[in-house]
Amino acid sequence: RLLARVTRLEVICMRCLAKEPRNRYASARDVAVELETVLAGLDTGDAMGLVPATVAEAQRGAEFRRIDEEMTGLHLEAAIDATDSLDRKYADTSVKAWVADRRGRLQALNAFRGRLVQRINERRPILDKLLLVDCALEGVEVLKALPEKLLVLHQNQAVEVAWGQLSHPQLLALAELVQLNDPADRLALCIYSHHSRLVEPALHYADLLRGTPLEVAARQVMKSKDP
Repeated sequence: RLLARVTRLEVICMRCLAKEPRNRYASARDVAVELETVLAGLDTGDAMGLVPATVAEAQRGAEFRRIDEEMTGLHLEAAIDATDSLDRKYADTSVKAWVADRRGRLQALNAFRGRLVQRINERRPILDKLLLVDCALEGVEVLKALPEKLLVLHQNQAVEVAWGQLSHPQLLALAELVQLNDPADRLALCIYSHHSRLVEPALHYADLLRGTPLEVAARQVMKSKDP
């Protein structure tokens, strides 16, 4: 019974560690062939019997986190593609539910990004400081906003700034500066803050949605946990 529960990956490991040389693999190529079978199962979502459940769960968790990282960088096309791929890969109902939830959030953020781009281009704000993930740009004028980046003027030079380069608080501040404050905007900012682990802003935007048709959606966002 115990051996029946041993997965293929564990069998590979035990054979590699066998005390007697004759019980080990003859070559590294043979090990690689065995491992390719395991990896292929993980890639297709069919890992039953190939790896321990904890390994399969860790693999799914890593895939979920990559999507959320793309989401908070506003790399929404990549996040949508990865979500669709995950939907095709797994038949598990819990994964399907997670995918459906993330699709809704990605749609909200995608619509928000479109409104943010439009509003920035209408107002072309001037900022004393633009906070990026790894530095700050002093005295910045936003020349143009695009779905994938900002074009700003800094020290008389045009500089491209991808949305993902902005610090999370800076994106919130930029949305506030151009007055994106409709309920749909606040829900998107709640989603963005929650997934960026900005607790106070997430609570703030959720609180602003009390008594609106989006109150329940905001509450569901706040209740969700990391995968």
